[in-house]
Amino acid sequence: MPDPSTFPSRLLTAALSTVDGCPLLTRQQAFVIEQGVVATIEYTVRDPATGVPLNLAGLAGSEGSLGGSFVSASPAGAVVLRAVEVVLPGDSSRPVVETDGVYWDPAAGVIRAPLCSRTTLTAGIYRLSFGLYDDAGNLSRVATALLSVEPSEFGVPGLPPGGAPTLSELRMAVRDSASAENLLLDNLEFGADQIVTALVRPVRYWNEQPPPMRPFSTVNFPFREMWLRATVAQLYYAAAAGYARDHMTYEAGGVTVDDRNKQQAYLTHAQLLDQEWKEFVRDRKIALNAQAFTGFLGSAYGAWF
Repeated sequence: MPDPSTFPSRLLTAALSTVDGCPLLTRQQAFVIEQGVVATIEYTVRDPATGVPLNLAGLAGSEGSLGGSFVSASPAGAVVLRAVEVVLPGDSSRPVVETDGVYWDPAAGVIRAPLCSRTTLTAGIYRLSFGLYDDAGNLSRVATALLSVEPSEFGVPGLPPGGAPTLSELRMAVRDSASAENLLLDNLEFGADQIVTALVRPVRYWNEQPPPMRPFSTVNFPFREMWLRATVAQLYYAAAAGYARDHMTYEAGGVTVDDRNKQQAYLTHAQLLDQEWKEFVRDRKIALNAQAFTGFLGSAYGAWF
């Protein structure tokens, strides 16, 4: 078992999204960190149906909690964190990065693991898998999350940052940087978990559309402006679905209230951006496929068209 006192001092947690002040405990968690930074990830393992934290004391093999004192407890179970790029997990150039973690507060479902520079030096979106082993060495449970390593100038020397548009860029594009920008909601409309999930889908769409070409990942996808637009389309589609589900006109004090009647506005914007994105993919792939007959184009991100 590793000594948690040797873990990076920065503690990285995932903010829980809320709706009307209620935390969404069953959503997949998403962590966000700057390129090149190391940290210790703290993750709460929850019941996937209810969101209630799971008691992991039985797996940890200890009645106590580390609680910041490594000497006072000696859990026998093990925690293993594996990180891999989310779109092309089988790419040998970006293998799985594995680190050993600890049961930090087993009764409360809290585990910790170091996030090393082998992952954060390359900007992109990664799938995190936390393997929870019992004291007999059996893999008892796997918990998953997403990690967005955002571009900075502290990545691999000599290479452009690459990676996905940052959450700040996305929030600026949809005017969702602070609760003050959403007068009716008085909250952020899109959680980090929604944004990171939406960022993955355009890259997968590009890879799956004909004609087949060497696929891109979230590390080296080069069309950043269209990537951002396609991601906004996915967020607006999700918002439209939510407003359609919750739409209800009611009267209060003789006043008719219809503040959830926003489905069509969001849907219209989503469809316009999505159509623009799909036309871009079609036209760019046709052009690149034609160029393949006469040569190839190199990408500054290390992939070939």
